Amino acid sequence: SKFPGLHRVMEAIPYPGASWNEVITTMPSFSHLHWSFLFAILSVLLQIFCFILTKIFAPLLIGYTSTPPLPKRMKLNKKCYIALGEACNYNKMIDIKKYDLNELSTKYTNNKLSTKEIEKYFKFCNKHHLEIIKNEKRFQESLFPVFTKAFTLSFGIYAVYDKDWLYNRSLFYKGWPNNQGLDTQIADIKLLYIVHIGWYIYKLFAQTFLDRHLKDFMASLVHHATTIVLMSLSYTYGVVRVGTAVLLLHDPADIILQSSKFFRLIHQQLLMNIGFACLVISWFITRIVIFPYHCSLSAIIDFYDQHGGIDRETDIIIAFCVTLTGALYILHLHWFWLIIQAVLRSVSGKGTADPRSDTDEDDSDKNEPDKSKKYNSR
Repeated sequence: SKFPGLHRVMEAIPYPGASWNEVITTMPSFSHLHWSFLFAILSVLLQIFCFILTKIFAPLLIGYTSTPPLPKRMKLNKKCYIALGEACNYNKMIDIKKYDLNELSTKYTNNKLSTKEIEKYFKFCNKHHLEIIKNEKRFQESLFPVFTKAFTLSFGIYAVYDKDWLYNRSLFYKGWPNNQGLDTQIADIKLLYIVHIGWYIYKLFAQTFLDRHLKDFMASLVHHATTIVLMSLSYTYGVVRVGTAVLLLHDPADIILQSSKFFRLIHQQLLMNIGFACLVISWFITRIVIFPYHCSLSAIIDFYDQHGGIDRETDIIIAFCVTLTGALYILHLHWFWLIIQAVLRSVSGKGTADPRSDTDEDDSDKNEPDKSKKYNSR
């Protein structure tokens, strides 16, 4: 291992089931994957940390306060609106139904504002707070994958960058299953697998119950579930070389995508455009070209050239894994088409938006005003 200290820490964790020492010193087994739930729990803790960072830095970087800005059309009666807002605590959502608008008009505006004007102002304040909630969600949803994927990509690259099999697909299955010569790096590969499976378990839960349901909600759920099954099978049957290559090919585009979304959120147009251009290139190279040629075809061609016909069970498992990688590739093509559409929108002058899932199912950004102008007008 290139990270002996990290594995010593893992060995010291009193986790139920197979110990970490057993995990890294025995052949890959499905029973090892219970460690993934530990990293799912750690993902929850990291998500809480991202939530704290969001509360601290989002107002500064996005540019908003809890106090709603007063629109120009309302500034003629500025004092009246401010008095109303302070009386009803406009620093949070206002429950309009619990107030007598006629009484508010008399008490705080000396009847200068009608009940319709007061109701309209309260709705404006609530819309401001809904926008804050939405943008804080976006902020947090961008931070979490950037932190986690940056770690797993850095860890994975350093662990195996100097291995010949990473660049030569014909070596993925050499010596499989028991003589692959992975003694010096198998501990790091196992940790990489288990961390990723734990991450996807958490994301499957979070995307279902915690995160916003975006336009690609179902596609993302299928992607996460397929990835968990594929990685579990790959680990259990010891096909970890090609699995490691798949993991390293997928992380870069995710980091660039989420970074670009983050730059868009904090109004860094130049960085967003650079990130978007890098996303187009990285997605095409890693997921559209290299992934099918280097990984999917290796299972179809190289595995069967070297090990085909061993037994029916193995043939079925490999065929099933190939089917799952095909499903992932279809999703990659779907998302890449969304990227191309975003490129066309940008070239036509309609602006650059998140190519995968920037908008909620019931709230399209293209029908909303530019929120950055609203925040910067305060």
